Amino acid sequence: WDVLRWGGIETLLLPGYFRVHAADCDAPLARLRNHRYRAALQLWFDAGVVACAAGVVVSVLLLVLNLGLVVRGYVASGVGRAQESQIIVPVIPGFTIPWVHLVYLLGAVAVAGVLHELGHAVAAACEGVRVRGAGAFFLVLYPAAYVELSDEAYCLPPSSSLRVFCAGAWHNVVLSLLCALCYFLLLPALLPGLYRRPGAVVVTALAPESPLNVYMRAGDEIARVGACATDSPAAWEACLGTEQSALGSGYCSRSSDPKLLAWVVEPQLQPQCCHKGAAAGQCFLIGNTTQVCLDAAAVVSGTQRCSRSADCAGFPLASCLFPVLLEGSGPATYLPLTVRRGAERTTMLFFGSPSSLWLSVTVSDYQLRWSFMPRFLLHLPSVLGTFLAYLMSVSAALGVLNMAPVYYLDGEWALPHFVNHLMGGAPAAVKLTACRLAQGSCSALLAINMLLGLALLI
Repeated sequence: WDVLRWGGIETLLLPGYFRVHAADCDAPLARLRNHRYRAALQLWFDAGVVACAAGVVVSVLLLVLNLGLVVRGYVASGVGRAQESQIIVPVIPGFTIPWVHLVYLLGAVAVAGVLHELGHAVAAACEGVRVRGAGAFFLVLYPAAYVELSDEAYCLPPSSSLRVFCAGAWHNVVLSLLCALCYFLLLPALLPGLYRRPGAVVVTALAPESPLNVYMRAGDEIARVGACATDSPAAWEACLGTEQSALGSGYCSRSSDPKLLAWVVEPQLQPQCCHKGAAAGQCFLIGNTTQVCLDAAAVVSGTQRCSRSADCAGFPLASCLFPVLLEGSGPATYLPLTVRRGAERTTMLFFGSPSSLWLSVTVSDYQLRWSFMPRFLLHLPSVLGTFLAYLMSVSAALGVLNMAPVYYLDGEWALPHFVNHLMGGAPAAVKLTACRLAQGSCSALLAINMLLGLALLI
């Protein structure tokens, strides 16, 4: 480990841990103790106390509800339904969020954490409490912030203590509401000045290893996947999800025309059933042993999916056609993509799994308004929207869960003052027992929810 000091700044480096600490942070906040706006700030933090009181109830109900839904879903339909029933989901890159979203998550955690601690510091300064220090640290990858208050913070009158202890969570709730306002109202109102919505998803990036780089580029618009319209990123994901659920099914042929059935190999399977002259031909399997060389675009366009030949009884060729896969390859299907580039409109046939297509292509529902605008601006709406969504979720979770009467959270310090207000005439021993019972049971409830959430990922 290594400690470096420079002025009032101290850094500490350990394996998997890095901290920056400022020893004297009281000077910038000292003016708030006698500031002319101090009364207004105290009213602001009084609103936070009201929100905190409601948050204590909401957080406990949320933990109970989440536990009940997970258990009921598991009893009814197993792990899959239990995962779908969760309200509180552990945020683990690579499991519950994509790795590419890690930078958004870390940025949101950092902003929400700093604002949380700033709320405590400002409220403490307004109540005459000295801020002895503040800092930030990284634990493995995750950032966090903290403030160190003088012992005066624990000797304040109940109303002043509540302002200080509730300020952090209150600021997180306000930040979450502001992010929701920007995400749902402000962003859609401002972006039309530079962007337009083309009624299709716009490609903003392609995975470097994807073969689609040969045929597609940033700025292209994907209007349909097969017969499914993709007018938004949500619709794009839903269309690919539908195709993913149908993975492994075949196609009913719309024609018995010999031109469509270009080449037949039977009775045994061959490595490649299409001869060299059938440039557009693809191998399909009929039954268990017969391969046919067909025009894949003609087979999959506007037809019906099937799992057996009986599903194609009303079609000219009453057989279910399955794509022949290379040995060792995973399940795959044909996906007709309707792609627009300016005035051009083409249909591209993608062969692979819908999930690989979703991972390879990043899309947005905003197109550049003018052709001279640089292509990197295609990412701006998606980056802003994704970051606001993460900041809104992280800040709301940090605010609401911090109000829970759980050990080491803000609710642990706020609860005794609420209990004292509600049980003013009760003996001190009864109040203490009530606090310990609430804190112990809620801490166990949070731990059970967290363990169940992790267990469902295994």
